[in-house]
Amino acid sequence: MVLRNLFRRRGRTVLTLFGIAIGVAAIVALGAVAGALREGFASMTRGPEADFVVTQAGALTAILGSIDQAVADDLRAMPEVAAVDGMVFANSILDDGSYLFCFGYDPSGFSIRRFRIVAGERLDQASARRGRPILLGRQAAERLHRKVGDVLYIGQVPFRVVGLYETGSSLEDSAAVVSLEDAQTLTLQPRRVTVLHVKLRDPALADAFRARVARRFPDLTAIASEDFADQEYMVRVVDAMAMAVAGLAVVIGGVGMTNTLFMSVFERTTEIGVLRALGWRRRRVLGMILRESLLLGVLGGPLRDGDGRPAGSGGDPDAGDCPGLHAGFPAGALPAGGGGLAGGGRPGRPLPGLAGHPDASGGSAEV
Repeated sequence: MVLRNLFRRRGRTVLTLFGIAIGVAAIVALGAVAGALREGFASMTRGPEADFVVTQAGALTAILGSIDQAVADDLRAMPEVAAVDGMVFANSILDDGSYLFCFGYDPSGFSIRRFRIVAGERLDQASARRGRPILLGRQAAERLHRKVGDVLYIGQVPFRVVGLYETGSSLEDSAAVVSLEDAQTLTLQPRRVTVLHVKLRDPALADAFRARVARRFPDLTAIASEDFADQEYMVRVVDAMAMAVAGLAVVIGGVGMTNTLFMSVFERTTEIGVLRALGWRRRRVLGMILRESLLLGVLGGPLRDGDGRPAGSGGDPDAGDCPGLHAGFPAGALPAGGGGLAGGGRPGRPLPGLAGHPDASGGSAEV
């Protein structure tokens, strides 16, 4: 009966489903973006086992910071520090006008070890050969149609692809890795780095290191690696946008659902009256309306690709781990439940056509 009632007005039902689906798609997409950003920033520190990330204080985002490379030598001299590695982030323009994220690392440093080579050779193995070496992430290589041995022009500078890597982070696997010096050349900032990765001699020295950096370098901030992604401004902005869109989608979806169910109730007054005359109690009628609304939410909420993975995963089997991709069902069910209660509230009151009927209060009728 629920399915029959929904598809009695197919046009209205389909439009309601589309409205719910669009709202859920926005929540899913922004949730996926926020999850990918958080995972990307976390992987910058999780892979190399850095204990701290030193960034420029007051920078809008860590990847836009600029630190004098000489600070790394000062940090190495601190008693709590075991090793320091610099990293340069560059948003480079290729010869075809497209963009490619580039990470610059010391080829012999500890930070670059997390890039697992799946084809070719490491950056330090190729640095002694002729030409500027570059590592491409697996996703970047597929997008750019490049393989080991090919030449890639960044601006007017030719780079030789010496290897392909994977890290498990979509942000890094769709980017490239060059030497620290080459990245500084691309950004036109010699002797400058974006962030510094710091490995301590003992994790118990974390508080002492943080206090020492705050005293000696007031223009820098030392952030624990496990807190780096959550404190990143870009991640917080996307999270806030996702929450705002989720709230807006719930409100708009609830209004649309309420309108659909109100119209459904008005058009079915006679039918509901007959059901009441046959012994249906108010609670049962309200339950039927609520089930219809929840079914709309279930159909419009959990969007899926053709292969059954969450919408927005792009066929990536790991994308299902992103929290934003699991928002489909609750995002569709929330406005559905609210709309159902609002739209179905009318049958809970005496119906105009049955106001004087002896069974209007919920008693059974003899038939």
